[in-house]
Amino acid sequence: GIRDFCLSRGLGDVYKRQVKCSRLNDPTTNEYYLFHGTSWDCINVIKKSGFEERVSSVTGLFGGGLYFAENSSKSNSYIPCPNCKGGAVFSQSTCNCADKANIVYGLFVCRVLLGDAHIVFKYDAAKYKGSDPTRPVRRPPPKKDGVLSSNLYDSVIGESKENGGELQCREFIVYDRKLVYPEFLVSFKRL
Repeated sequence: GIRDFCLSRGLGDVYKRQVKCSRLNDPTTNEYYLFHGTSWDCINVIKKSGFEERVSSVTGLFGGGLYFAENSSKSNSYIPCPNCKGGAVFSQSTCNCADKANIVYGLFVCRVLLGDAHIVFKYDAAKYKGSDPTRPVRRPPPKKDGVLSSNLYDSVIGESKENGGELQCREFIVYDRKLVYPEFLVSFKRL
């Protein structure tokens, strides 16, 4: 099952507990520890039933997949306040709760199998999100551009500026729940 860690000081403590995110576990499967931030409502569903790519949002840069990050701060930005639902990247409002220091948030540390990853240095919305809003992308791209094929990559890595890409932070996207195991649930307070 999922192991719970309760942290009171912040996400930096994850590293003190020697959870090394983005450390390669198994080179044959391209397996990494990665972060996933979401609401407590979604956390409770994931704890009970696992990840579910079929209900993931299709508005992400790389379509309807399961998104992960090597930086806890990146995943933290997607976690809404459990009280007012504000404060996340996608929310319409900021968190204005009076007692912010005592609000507990949750973040998964997951084992993610990236397999044969497609690395994106230059973003192309039509390729990764699709050009028809009635048919959003819900799978990785084919290994040969422009070819409708079942020979697909296993995952997508949106590369960061630091590594020659266009994103502020790397994003890791898989389109199949069987490639993800939520191993740790970290509870924390924002400082």
